[in-house]
Amino acid sequence: PVKTIGHRISRIEAHNLGERLDIGCGPVELHDIAGPVNRMLDRLQRAFAQLSQFSSDLAHDMRTPLANMISASEITLSRERSTEEYEALIDSNIEECQRLQRMIETMLFLARADHSKELLRPDVLDCHEEFARLTSYFEGVAENKGVHFAIDGATQVRADPSMLRRALSNLVSNALAHA
Repeated sequence: PVKTIGHRISRIEAHNLGERLDIGCGPVELHDIAGPVNRMLDRLQRAFAQLSQFSSDLAHDMRTPLANMISASEITLSRERSTEEYEALIDSNIEECQRLQRMIETMLFLARADHSKELLRPDVLDCHEEFARLTSYFEGVAENKGVHFAIDGATQVRADPSMLRRALSNLVSNALAHA
């Protein structure tokens, strides 16, 4: 029975994560092994399905800005345009690139958060400088939404720079998306 369980486990791969060990056929002592292995396989199957769905969603989300840039560029290049029209295309492509960049940054953040053993590196940060940097990054999106930033006050905070920037960026991005 131990060899049977070992052989069965060795055959389980990504394409057949639904396979389970038969707990009923074998000595009762092996139930203490087969049960936890089956529960582990349940967790792996759910995690794999979530990862597959995330990858599919991500591919779809990344395809949209790329398709926008390609089609806008092709249309613009189809005939002579004014300098203003070329500048508008470049501005539009920059916004789409920034959108892709935010997606990639989010993916990297999630990967580090799930697997990182790094400690936070807190530092004293000037909030006015951090907000100024952040608002300049989102200025184009804000203008399109009719939103204007006003930074008032000056204080310092002790925080990990990348984590603070990520949190503030998420807040501003969500605020602009729903403004």
